[in-house]
Amino acid sequence: MIWDGKLSELKFKVKNTGAGDVLWLINYEKEKLKWISIKDLKDQRGILKSKGEAEIAISVDRAQLKPGYNSGSVKFLADNADKSSILLTVKVTGNSPPTDMKLSTNTIFGIEGSEICTISTEDPDTNDTFKYSFVVGEGSENNDRFEIRGNKLLVGSSKLNEARYSIRIKVTDKDEAPFAKDFTLFVKVVNRSPYDITVSNSVISRATKIGATIAALSTTDADKDDKHTYELLPVDDHNSFEIRVESKSSKIESLIDFSKATQLVYSLSIRTKTVGKPDEDPFTKSITLKLTDDRMSLTPSAVIEHKPINTSVGNIVVLGSKDPYKFTLVAGSGGEDNDLFTVDKNTIRTLKEFDFEKKSDYKILVKATTIDKSTSYTQRFTIKITDGDDPPSSLKIGGKLFAEGVLIATRTLSGSSVGSLSARSTSDVTYSLPAKEEDNDRFTLQGEELKTNFVADFTKKNTYKLAVVATNAKGLSIKERLVISVSDKEGKSAPSNISLTLKADKLYEIVPVNTVIGTLSAVDRDNDPITFSIVPGEGGSDNDKFSIDNGTNLILKKMLDYETRSVYGVLIQASDGLYLFKKALVIRVTNIPEPPKSLTLTPTEIKENQPAGSIVGSFSTTSAQKPDTYIYELVSGEGDIDNAQFEIIKTGKYEGKLLTKSAFDYEVKEGYSVRVRVTGRDGFLDKSFTITVSDVKD
Repeated sequence: MIWDGKLSELKFKVKNTGAGDVLWLINYEKEKLKWISIKDLKDQRGILKSKGEAEIAISVDRAQLKPGYNSGSVKFLADNADKSSILLTVKVTGNSPPTDMKLSTNTIFGIEGSEICTISTEDPDTNDTFKYSFVVGEGSENNDRFEIRGNKLLVGSSKLNEARYSIRIKVTDKDEAPFAKDFTLFVKVVNRSPYDITVSNSVISRATKIGATIAALSTTDADKDDKHTYELLPVDDHNSFEIRVESKSSKIESLIDFSKATQLVYSLSIRTKTVGKPDEDPFTKSITLKLTDDRMSLTPSAVIEHKPINTSVGNIVVLGSKDPYKFTLVAGSGGEDNDLFTVDKNTIRTLKEFDFEKKSDYKILVKATTIDKSTSYTQRFTIKITDGDDPPSSLKIGGKLFAEGVLIATRTLSGSSVGSLSARSTSDVTYSLPAKEEDNDRFTLQGEELKTNFVADFTKKNTYKLAVVATNAKGLSIKERLVISVSDKEGKSAPSNISLTLKADKLYEIVPVNTVIGTLSAVDRDNDPITFSIVPGEGGSDNDKFSIDNGTNLILKKMLDYETRSVYGVLIQASDGLYLFKKALVIRVTNIPEPPKSLTLTPTEIKENQPAGSIVGSFSTTSAQKPDTYIYELVSGEGDIDNAQFEIIKTGKYEGKLLTKSAFDYEVKEGYSVRVRVTGRDGFLDKSFTITVSDVKD
């Protein structure tokens, strides 16, 4: 017998096909059938008349069911004989939320942008899919230092300088069921070897003399503060060059006069090591230098499109010379695009923002002159514009281009949505409203949503102009104008009058966590569907103790305690998709009477031969009711054997103390038993004590 687990009760019949009456009852597999009501089974018994039938009903406890199939056998016994057996099987369908999340490691070895670990999820549903994201909450202090791509956790773009970091990750399954968990990540410092060598120049002028600088060297290393040394390996053409170390740089210099050289290409192998870190692996790179009749070089000689004005194109050097030179752009053949560039010392910089799609090659003519003006050289250069990420374009609001404008109704409330922004871009886009731009201060942005910051009134102003900046992940941006007009017709009405209807007449303290305590509702003249959410703000001092489930159910997240506080506040926001309305709800908690929790007597020992009326000890009590007053008295019950030997004074200086009514003799009796009751505002507690008599030398 199989059913889908949605039923709460299962009914079936037992029939007596024999000639006589039989006594019947049920036997069952207790361990396997925890998901059905055991009490119901025990109650199913009786006398079944000949040819008669008995109907059996079994309640199902769905909370005990597990995903998949749940099975167990039920046997029907008649006159103590096994007459029949039925296997009950329930298949649980539907989505179960994730139950746990794990990281493959919580140790960080890598540099900025590197992968840390893989995130995995435990979920009762097999073959479920998951999405991961950072979420604000306990342990989320360092979320902004990391990235999540798919199920991979990565180091962000900034260097990690601390020993440990805290993050909080949320996972949702294919049905958006969430689970969140915080993690602590530990940084392990690892010395990282250099991984590249940059040579500032790759050509040798035929005018290069012995001792002239050919190129500067630099090393790429993940440990950015490391210093490095260089050496030429004894291979290829190393005999024609040497590496000279200056205070802050290392350079390749010539050991020969290249004016009469016949060799046109030279090969070198350069090795770099990290200073002070002998355990790091060195890095070796092979480079090629080409002999040229040019007297100058521009390295690099390209710039990515859409870079801002004053972007560096490259540096100019006079090949084979140590003399200082002044560089200028001069008119002449090959200098057609001089007006789009400028020279800053020995650096060529842009005077405009270039677009690869419009033009990719530009020509300049550069003149190099010695300080004493005795020597000068002129050379043409071609500057390449390389294809890059284009800035956003085709800005839209609500699916309409900015040029079409937007219309909102008069009496549109502050905080209402004007529309969602979008743009054409090859990467993610963020939006901003520049300050001091016409009517920008009358609007706000929440992510991609443009919202009003005023109540629209056609009679006061019917047109608003604002500027919106869209910026992509590469930092490229575009600014476009948007005109918002106000219609003379009233728009839809906003929600109002949020209320909470409790599930019971009163909300008592110590209600279990995750209990639905009430249902939210709001008035909306347009009968629009309302979405409720808990938002920060005045009146929401206890927001963290509540949540909203299934749209309208207010759920208790933390247990409430009347003795701590009897009134709690939560700020609820109602949205009809266009307008917002907020209201602070006051939730009152009703006290549950709680008797005293504990009763102690200190001390519980008295020396022998003390006179009647001597103090044995003082009583103390703890209770959930604060403050509370207590009355102590001797009562009958277990442990009251010696109550007659003691008394408790209820008022005066002996209030709350246990006193003797006679002198005790250790040699006669070493211990006495009394039973005491403490009564508080909401009940009483009884407890037995043993009073020990200590021996005193006679």
